[in-house]
Order: sequence, then structure tokens, then C-alpha cells
Amino acid sequence: HDLDLSHNQLSSIRNLDSLPSLSALDLRYNQLDGLETTAALPNLQSLKLSNNILRTLDVGAFPSLNLLYVDQNFLRSVSGLDKCQFLEV
Repeated sequence: HDLDLSHNQLSSIRNLDSLPSLSALDLRYNQLDGLETTAALPNLQSLKLSNNILRTLDVGAFPSLNLLYVDQNFLRSVSGLDKCQFLEV
């Protein structure tokens, strides 16, 4: 299942963990300063967060991630990459 919320001027995203079968999430071109999940999204394979205002990011809740776009942010750190064993891009 894919969810495209790009180009919406969103400043926050909540309750993503209520979508456990989500496999692709596109949040490019928004105003997000963080991405919070209270539970893992084990099926998420593609996460696009380019062109936001993120300063930190933890991808540890996305163990199946194989594509991650985070360019054009203000990132100081990306943590949890050690849990993303399938990350290719």
C-alpha cells in the first residue's frame, strides 16, 4: 500500500503506526520538522522525505526500508540506519 502526501504544506504527521501494511510513503515538499512513530512499520520499504525542514531523523522503526530520500533538509543526524539491513538507495 502506498501513501502520497507530497506537496501539501504539512507540518506534522501522526498515527502512521495505524497503517501497518504501508509499503511506500511519500512526504516530499512539506514543512515537516520531525517524523514520529510509536510503533514499527515493518513493511515500509520506501520513504521519501526530501524538501522538508527535518533536523534529525530516526529510521529504526522501518526495518524493511530499502529506499530513503532525505535530501534538501537541515539534517544533523540520521539514526537507526543499523536496523535497516535492506537499505539500497
